[in-house]
Order: sequence, then C-alpha cells, then structure tokens
Amino acid sequence: MLAKRDPLSGEEMETLRLQLRGHLDVLIPAVERAAARLPKGDGVRDRTRLSVAEARMRLRLGPGETLFLRVSVLLRLARSARSLCEHLENLGGDHP
Repeated sequence: MLAKRDPLSGEEMETLRLQLRGHLDVLIPAVERAAARLPKGDGVRDRTRLSVAEARMRLRLGPGETLFLRVSVLLRLARSARSLCEHLENLGGDHP
C-alpha cells in the first residue's frame, strides 16, 4: 500500500515537469535509433514511431495554468516516458 503524502507544491511540480522533459529529450533519439533497425513497414516499428511522435507532441505542452492542467501535463509526460522506456526495452536498445 502506498504511503499518503502531502500534494506536490507548485515548485515540486515544475521540477518534476522539467525532469520528465529531460528524460524525453534523451529517450526519443535512443528509441528512434532502436526502431530504425527494424524493417520499414514493420508493425512494431510503426507503433514505436507513433509513440515517439506523441512524446514530441507532449514536449510542446506548456506547464499549465491551473492545478488540473499542471497535473494533466505531468501525467502525459510520465506516460510518454514510460512508453518510450518500454519500447526501448522491447527493442533491445541501449539505455541512455
């Protein structure tokens, strides 16, 4: 069971957002290199490239004006980071 903790402060949320963006900046090229080894038209390659495109799109998100939007941005960035890590692991790519 997870321990309860106080909600993140605005500063902590911004730090987390910047960390996740940094992770994506490193993961995107690594996943692209790993996917490029697959043949064109391969389903796994296509799905991986879609995940990369989605991560790039999410990098264009701003920090969010309201608490709801800030949390939404954090969740989207975290999901993209997790997805790219899974793709990298499944493709046998080098972890950055």
